[in-house]
Amino acid sequence: MAMVTVTRPRVTVLMTVRNGRRFVEEAVESILAQTLPVFRFLIFDERSSDGTRDALTRLAKRDARIDLRFVDHVGKSPSLNAGLQEIATDYVAFMDADDVSLPERLARQVAVLDAQPDLFAVGSRAHVIDASGDVVGEGWYVPVGRSAVRTATLERLWMPFINPTVTFRTAVARDLGPFRPVFPAEDYDFWLRAAERVAMDNLEDVLLLYRKHGDNASRKRGRRLHDVQWNVAAGAVQRRTTGLDVVRGDEPFHLAAWRDGRIPREAYRLLALAYAEGALLRRNRLDEASRDALRDAIRTIGPRDEALTPDSAHWFRMWLAMTRASLLGGHGRRAFRDFLVAMRWFPCAVQELLRRAHSSTHANPSHGNG
Repeated sequence: MAMVTVTRPRVTVLMTVRNGRRFVEEAVESILAQTLPVFRFLIFDERSSDGTRDALTRLAKRDARIDLRFVDHVGKSPSLNAGLQEIATDYVAFMDADDVSLPERLARQVAVLDAQPDLFAVGSRAHVIDASGDVVGEGWYVPVGRSAVRTATLERLWMPFINPTVTFRTAVARDLGPFRPVFPAEDYDFWLRAAERVAMDNLEDVLLLYRKHGDNASRKRGRRLHDVQWNVAAGAVQRRTTGLDVVRGDEPFHLAAWRDGRIPREAYRLLALAYAEGALLRRNRLDEASRDALRDAIRTIGPRDEALTPDSAHWFRMWLAMTRASLLGGHGRRAFRDFLVAMRWFPCAVQELLRRAHSSTHANPSHGNG
């Protein structure tokens, strides 16, 4: 009698959903179609009332790899923590209920983690798609290389990953501690804490289609999302520089309030610089105290001389942010001076971006629409 070989799953895909009927079937099917055939797919439905439960039930009956749970709580962190406590596979892969994982995603990321035992988590780039599935943005940028990811996370306070692209080690995640109740920035808080202790990286390859649409939760949260994210960021700076770890949630965030000595001056400048970049990218209006704080941060931390560095485009954007802040504050002459500094950075920034684009093209010659 021939022996039957049973392959133990190496990875559990973890997904939470609430009222995601519009896209959830496509998201689930993209996982079921992975070239890595053996995995567990743990799905938490959080009190959906739009037909999501029925759709997931049909899929679960069809494919035994799906482990479907109906839970009464609403909120991502309870489901993530419950999943981490019971998952027995080596790795966990995040997935969102409105995105599409490309077929080789799990196989590629499991292979990377197997080959690099000291690497905690690996993400990837993504194409952005709209509600119809059409690509509207190619190769969403993420930092690539362990050092680049660490710098982006700890010094610029960036979110280091496109979250539904990440696969990570289960046991290490448990050691790092639970996902904390800082909705809707639970992931950001977790990755900031992780970056302080373990190595993380992103692949250059596009392994996910990230959907942006009118129902995206992040598009509905506005000011609350801003406050929570920057409270988490400021808390991370405070934790690293003073040892004090305070969870502040969604209380209003005011950058100028951090000048009162809660964190060392250099740490405050780092926080202000990151906030300047965020203000530029999101076109936020800054109050006068915040503009003064940003000016102090950029003048103190920024490079003195314009030179071609990996951060040239970053500093060009920072001086543009200061130009805009000065204009909003009614300081025309100051805005003009800031603009002249930005223009000195412009040629170096262009060279850096062209070099990055050239490198990306050669690293990903076959990537089209996924």
